[in-house]
Amino acid sequence: NDLKTWNELKTSTLTQGQTLKVFVRSSSNITQAPSQSTAKAASKPAQTASSGGAGYTVYKVRSGDSLWTIAQQYPGVSVEDIKKANQLANADKLQPGQTLKIPKAQ
Repeated sequence: NDLKTWNELKTSTLTQGQTLKVFVRSSSNITQAPSQSTAKAASKPAQTASSGGAGYTVYKVRSGDSLWTIAQQYPGVSVEDIKKANQLANADKLQPGQTLKIPKAQ
């Protein structure tokens, strides 16, 4: 219900690739996530894993992903940043299940 309210949705039906606003609860207040960005609901948390303190996040590629759509989920990270971190010469060859290092924004 919160997602419906935050995104002014009339139904609970979502479409693949739809972008949603996601907020976090802090104490008794509701505040927007620190990045102040939108994220794909239910896909980003399942795809990422913390790297510890290594300066990057691990992302698991899903069907339909591109470097651009992945970079959009990480404010301050560009397609070129992802290419460089993963030594990718040809970004057209992403495969579902492939893991990518997503550098932390500087």
